[in-house]
Amino acid sequence: MPDYNRNEDHALFILLKKRDKEAFSAIYKKYHRYLYALAFKYLKNFGMAEDVIQHVFVKLWESTADIQ
Repeated sequence: MPDYNRNEDHALFILLKKRDKEAFSAIYKKYHRYLYALAFKYLKNFGMAEDVIQHVFVKLWESTADIQ
């Protein structure tokens, strides 16, 4: 079983392309805080920033077939 928390991004995205939920979770944990801070920096609204980040991760999951 792969160690999802220690995988490099490339390996995680290969697993994500196969719709691996653990890889998605590892990507979420790795990038959520950074993306949220970035969204909040521009939007200056906690709720809107969270909505944007949720949308980003939903779109990522929905478009796994397009990952290269």
